[in-house]
Amino acid sequence: MLEIIGKIQQSITSEEERKSVIDYVQRLLEGYFACKVFVFGSVPLKTYLPDGDIDLTVFGGTISQEEHFADNVVRILKSQHRDEGSTPEFPVEDVQYIDAEVKLVKCLVNKVVVDISFNQVGGLSTVCFLEKVDRLIGRDNLFKKSIILVKAWCYYESRILGSHYGLLSTYALETMVLQKFLDYYSKFNWEKYGVSLFGPVCVSSLPELVDDSAEEPLLSQQFLHECVEALSVPSTALSATPLAFTPKHLNIVDPLKESNNLGRSISKGNSVRIRSAFSLGALKLEKVLSQPTESIFHELGAFFGRTLDRLGEMEENSKPGNQSPHSHNEAKNFSIGTTDLRGDYESLLNNLQFGQCCYRYVIAPPVSAQSQIRSANVLDHSQAWEARIRQNEEKEKGSETSQGNYIGRGPESCSKHHRSTCPAPRMRDKWVPAKTYNLEDEDEFPSLSTLK
Repeated sequence: MLEIIGKIQQSITSEEERKSVIDYVQRLLEGYFACKVFVFGSVPLKTYLPDGDIDLTVFGGTISQEEHFADNVVRILKSQHRDEGSTPEFPVEDVQYIDAEVKLVKCLVNKVVVDISFNQVGGLSTVCFLEKVDRLIGRDNLFKKSIILVKAWCYYESRILGSHYGLLSTYALETMVLQKFLDYYSKFNWEKYGVSLFGPVCVSSLPELVDDSAEEPLLSQQFLHECVEALSVPSTALSATPLAFTPKHLNIVDPLKESNNLGRSISKGNSVRIRSAFSLGALKLEKVLSQPTESIFHELGAFFGRTLDRLGEMEENSKPGNQSPHSHNEAKNFSIGTTDLRGDYESLLNNLQFGQCCYRYVIAPPVSAQSQIRSANVLDHSQAWEARIRQNEEKEKGSETSQGNYIGRGPESCSKHHRSTCPAPRMRDKWVPAKTYNLEDEDEFPSLSTLK
């Protein structure tokens, strides 16, 4: 089993190349806008598959401006391969805007899929929570290794992973991994119960978490309560009325937000497909584990047959002389040595606090007395920040800024007024505002090298 995990787990080269792509997109967008770009999802958690994408979120402006901001991000990304005056650091291809519940810009950067969202504080809180859970469970990153294995089974073997296809989202899957997976969910009564970290909950009682299970949950209620207090995103920050939990065909309660159904993207037909996959997988795994010890490794190889076939295909394409334009990104997965699965929780938490600071979320009291004073100062200065935003709005109304020019306000105003008090990372002292360029004319975009 460990050998299979080692083949799926990211290599040192893979991590370095993904970091280079992230750094490139961060410098590109932060060079044009008063914004801050953070990575979240499986990359900082270090649980991504070889075919996995990179999730980035941009903090800048207000929620009402997201669609317009996304349009301008698309223009900038598309301009990179059209600039005849310079050679881009990385090729940027297949740029598209997806106008969904969460505004998304998708593109290929150096053959890696990059998803760019906007103001997604929830994504930052999720990766902090999962990293914290992994540290609590310990046992040589047992939780993360379980996620990697189950993700591989769901994606390669059963084809049931992908919220954009009406299937399971990665976060929903990670929540389910916290309990015994295949055996438990193959017998789960989805019509009557939903899934939560407190155990099964009656669908009729949602969003109230009434636990019918007598078993002790893996995570204590105190631990979960502390995580919600420190990491969750208050729904009242975006809506005057709290959202209600909406039951769907598979009900999975977000550990950090009880009103959020992580199974909401799953269609009725796909819910049947997912349940069948769980049942079949449980039967196959039970058969594998019933074999003599000397036969289990071979049987596990068959259980993850499609996964190993895909990895073998990628390894073959990465060899010198066999590389195609589309296999450039595959070589990095097969260098010697795998990375340490332990993530940088402190950095992730710092990113989350920046997002919370931008939208005046109340930050849970940190451990140190100095941090407590800094957090108190942030709240004391909230009125000054609000006045600054109103001042910016008045300036925008009176300026000659056209609809094509976007000026981010949230992170910049936060940065300027809380340089000495905000616990969040500081924005650059020097940045090139978007109003310098005409975003309607892509020929006027400078290359990234001029923004360094």
